Amino acid sequence: MNDYLITGGLGFIGSHLVQELLKDANNRVWIVDDGTNAAWNPRKGRIDYEVQVRDLLVQLMGGYEVVNDDRNPSLVCISGDCAHSNVLDRIRAGHFHAVFHLAADASVAKSIEEPLTTLERNVVKSLQIAKACAEGNTRLIFSSSAAVYGHLDAAIPIQESVAMFPTNPYGLSKMTCENWFKAYKKLYGLDYVVLRYFNVYGPRQLGGSPYAGVIGNWIQALWYKKPLVVYGDGTQTRDFIYVGDVVHANISALREDLRFRTFNICSEKRHSLNDIIDALREASAGTLQVKFEEARKEVKDSIGSNTRAAVALDWKPSVTFREGLNNTLLWRGL
Repeated sequence: MNDYLITGGLGFIGSHLVQELLKDANNRVWIVDDGTNAAWNPRKGRIDYEVQVRDLLVQLMGGYEVVNDDRNPSLVCISGDCAHSNVLDRIRAGHFHAVFHLAADASVAKSIEEPLTTLERNVVKSLQIAKACAEGNTRLIFSSSAAVYGHLDAAIPIQESVAMFPTNPYGLSKMTCENWFKAYKKLYGLDYVVLRYFNVYGPRQLGGSPYAGVIGNWIQALWYKKPLVVYGDGTQTRDFIYVGDVVHANISALREDLRFRTFNICSEKRHSLNDIIDALREASAGTLQVKFEEARKEVKDSIGSNTRAAVALDWKPSVTFREGLNNTLLWRGL
């Protein structure tokens, strides 16, 4: 039985990863999540929940032995802090085949408002988990972000080797972790893989908040028949990657003998915000309203290169933007 730990496993990306790993009967998945950004309820729709799933408080995790559990659960849901001592002790003991670290404060806007909170949650906790992985001889698969690059309009498509100049505390927190991991590899033998996500979208993406992603917010607005808010003129472009493809990239990162440790996870496709509005207008039969507001300080264009992931991870995105957008709209009932 392969045991995997997913921090933030109730979140947007993490929950999809949980479900994909559980498709293999030889896998057991452990989730640790404090519920802050939960987008999924693993109980919903599962008639086998009382048989196949075990719920634990992180404070009680220390005395739990899955081999003595009569349920022999395929999913263990731990409620609490991802860097709790009980979680770190379990990692140090080499209990997990790999740790997928997705738990984080993922909002750029929030990181600007509360930079020290971002430092604590995104850096300190990540480094605690990384040290435990090194001691447990366990691979750490870390969810990073294109925000590490900052303003690199002249370097499009962005490759992993370019210099990083993050322009906000969120991107800085991810870059800081990546730099520490390099040191941990030399000092403690940390086995790690960094996945730099570009703009992830898909079912379960939360909206209705200034901290949410643009597609999640706009689909939420469509659902409630509210105007789609555009900051600026809508010509800024992004590289959107479907959540299912991000999940497959995480699983590909389990490969042995990796030549590289850091990978862009992106589509290499350019879509402006106006392009997305046109697609949503078509899907909604032209009923949507758009509200333009003053531009925010943000990267004008962000398009990545996924050549390294294609070669070293044997990974390529398989879902087109229109397919992914339709899947998201269907999930929302639109």
